[in-house]
Amino acid sequence: FNKLQTQVFDKIYRSDDNMVIAAPNGSGKGLCILLALYRLRKRHPSAKCVYVSPVEGIVRKRYSEWKFLSNSFGWNVVNFTSSDTMETFNSADVIMCSSKQWDSFFTR
Repeated sequence: FNKLQTQVFDKIYRSDDNMVIAAPNGSGKGLCILLALYRLRKRHPSAKCVYVSPVEGIVRKRYSEWKFLSNSFGWNVVNFTSSDTMETFNSADVIMCSSKQWDSFFTR
């Protein structure tokens, strides 16, 4: 763990408090998200996680990094687009999309 991850670990992994982590690119926020996701799914196995980014390129990058969750934990990780169906949404454990895609899907 780096300094940021060490500072937020207890709050992420041992509490149900909401939190915002504002830090530069490459600072380790992705691992923090994975820790929170792992804890959520461990405590609430049927819970869904929605990862939303304002930039589609970041979603694609993060999705390529997180595909291992499907094999490692058996979670259905979906790179959700506005052309997907509600069935895709309902079957997913981890839904990843841009804010534009999210808005497009739920306002049609």
